[in-house]
Parts: sequence; structure tokens; C-alpha cells
Amino acid sequence: MRRPNIDTNTVWILLLSLALGIIIWADGVRDSDPLDTRQFTLPLTVVDKTNAVVINSLPSLIQIDVEAPSTVLNAINPSVFDAVIDLTTADFGGSTVPVQVQYDTAVYPQLRIISRFPEETTVEIDQQIEKTIPVAVELRGSAAEGFSLEQSVANPSDVVLTGPSTRVNEIVEVRTDVFLDSPRDTVTRNRPLSFYDAQGNAVLLSREPIVNTSSTSVFVTIPVVERPGYKTVLVRPNLLGNPNDNFLRAGVEVNPILITINGAPELIADLVSVQTTEINIDGLRASQSYNVDVILPDGVERVRQDRIEVDVDILPIEEPRTFRLTPQTVGLDEAEFAAELEQETIEVVLFGPRELLNTISPEEIPVTLDMSGLEVGIHEIAVAVDVPIQDVTVSSVQPEVLVVELVSLRPTATPTATPTRTPRPTATPTIDPDATATVTVTVTATATP
Repeated sequence: MRRPNIDTNTVWILLLSLALGIIIWADGVRDSDPLDTRQFTLPLTVVDKTNAVVINSLPSLIQIDVEAPSTVLNAINPSVFDAVIDLTTADFGGSTVPVQVQYDTAVYPQLRIISRFPEETTVEIDQQIEKTIPVAVELRGSAAEGFSLEQSVANPSDVVLTGPSTRVNEIVEVRTDVFLDSPRDTVTRNRPLSFYDAQGNAVLLSREPIVNTSSTSVFVTIPVVERPGYKTVLVRPNLLGNPNDNFLRAGVEVNPILITINGAPELIADLVSVQTTEINIDGLRASQSYNVDVILPDGVERVRQDRIEVDVDILPIEEPRTFRLTPQTVGLDEAEFAAELEQETIEVVLFGPRELLNTISPEEIPVTLDMSGLEVGIHEIAVAVDVPIQDVTVSSVQPEVLVVELVSLRPTATPTATPTRTPRPTATPTIDPDATATVTVTVTATATP
């Protein structure tokens, strides 16, 4: 078949026409959906490097300016974009890393990122390492006399530090301090750990960048053993006599209650306690302190020669005492009223030191009934008991209320009778001509009460 002969000029005219048509179409589309720009704020994601730690602060947000048709911009939000700092290929130390903004170009072919801030950031990267350091136990103080401290044990015995190499490597010592107050038995304590550099300065793990530790405290055990030829024994006070009859021995305190003695093993093997020299408390009426020595077998001596202090606590004996008392009236006008009590005496129980109670007479205990403002009649009045003696209290009053009748003492007026006059009888004669005259008398008497 013979091909048609197409002129070159004709081809160029056709291509020019097509391009012109596309331009005209694009202008029409642009006029109906014009390009616009919009700013978005995006969270910044860091892709970490293996076994690396970022030791400086990185920005958490970036801003981008995007160009696209208005319909596209109105349909998108910040979740369309991913802002990333990729550290996987960054070198240890300081470096500048670009901020990458990614989106799906297949879904949004008309989007174009025209700017971003920041475009890059400086990153300082350190190698992440682990370091194991044994725990040192520093003992401050000593065991009691006659005792010695054995090797302390910390649990855990070492700690593992994790963090940037520059921070971890500055720590050369992990230590805990245990303070001792002359122990006689094995000491167990839970103690915090402290961290130190080569110059002995304390290092804070919480300071940025943070160093993590496998433990912040340890459980320390310090065995305490008695030295050969030494023994700890109890001190018993040797008290003679008794306090005054009105007092009692409330307690005895010995300081120190334990002492350490030294001697041949066969001399001290059976000793568990020793006595003080005699302490006479006969007739004591108050607490008393004594400085005494202890009595030891021959060949045995105290490690320390300080005297023993014995405090004897003496207290008064307190008990109840019952009194039968006659109440007195107060506030009563005796010229106008007389008081008749339901009972003449009441029972009052006082409580206090025996010695004081023995000195109290009934006359010293005022018992009163307040009748101020009362009128004639029957009343219930509270019994008031006042004990003006220090350390003595009222334990009970029986009865607590008395029934009292008030009677007036004024004379009562007697009514005077008025005499009533009695009328004399009046005679009325009756005349009968045929009979002998008979007189009938009718008497009417009216009595006035």
C-alpha cells in the first residue's frame, strides 16, 4: 500500500495546534481551580541509630509551606505528611542532618513543598554502652567494745549503668554508707546508692543525658561477732529496803543495762549478769538517782570503768477514801424559810495520795446545796462538793441530787367569827269560846352561820 505523502510543515502545524490547545485547556482549569499555598505544622519523628543516644535537644515540630490547587489544599491536613530526621547513617559526635518531609506523590501529584523550617538540624550522637561497677560499702562507726565487724555483704553486689558513653564512663565508683552505733548483733540495712567520678565528686544520674541504673539501693549485711575473752552481761541493781508506807517503787532504770567484761574464758563462760553494789532505798518518799559500781569475780574486769547510773522511780500510793458528810445550805433566807432534807448525810469518795487522804478531816470538805431564788415547795438540788486540796479529786457522790422541801416561817392569819343575833319567839293566841283557853306557841329560829 502506498503511504500518503505528509508535508513536514503540516506536522509542525498539527503539533503546534495540540500544544496550543493544551495551554488553553490548562489555563481554563487554572482559572476554575487556581493554585494556592498553605502552611502546616508537623510533628518531627526521629529515626534512631542503633546503639546510639542523642545527647542534645532536637526540635519537636517543623513548619512547611505547600503549593497546590485550592481543591487539593482544602482536602488535606497535616497527617498527609511525615517529617523525619533519619539518624541511621549519622556519625557519632556532632553532625548536621536534613529534615525530610514525605508524602504520597501518587495520591497527591499536584502537591509541591516550597519551603520547610528548619531545613536541617544539628545532632550530637553518643554511643549507648553498659558498664558494671561493684558496690562499695563504707562503714562509719564501730562495733561495741568486745565485738568486731566482719566483712560486709551488699545485695546486689554490683550495678549495671546504661547510657551515653561520655556520661557512663565518668562514673568510677558506686558506694553506700552505713552508720553504726556500737552494735553487738549483726546489722542489716537497706541503704541508697551514691555515684562518684574519679575526683570523688557525686554524679547525679538524673542530669541530662540520663544514665539508667539497675538498682538505686542495696541491702547490706554486716556480721558482728564477740571477740574471744570478752562477754556482754546484764547489770542487775542490788536494792535494799522499801519506800515509805505511803509510797511505792514504780520502776528502776539502769544505764548502761549491758556491760562488756574481759577475763579468762573459764571465768566468764557462766556469767550472764552481775550485781551492783548495795543501794538503800528504805523509807524513800521521792525518786532518786545513784552512781554505783558492779561486783565482779576475781580475774574479771570491765572493759570500760564508767560508773553505773541507777534511777529509782518512787510514786505516792493513790487510793480511794469514803467520807460521810452533812450538806450545808447556801443562798437560803433562814428568817423566811426552813429546809427539810430528804436525808441528812451523803457519801463522798475521794481519790488521791494515801498520805494526803490520811490528813483530811470531814470538816475540810465543803458540801453545799444552793437554794438561791427558790420558793416554798419541793425541789431537787444538785450536791456540790469542793475539795481544795491539790492532787485529790472527787471520785463519786451519792446521791448526786437531794430532794429538799422549803417551808415558810411566816405566821399564818386565823379568820375571826362574826356573832349572829338569834330572834326571840313570838306567841300567837287562839280563842275558842266553847273551850278552855289553850295557848299554842310556834317558835321559828334562824341561824346565821
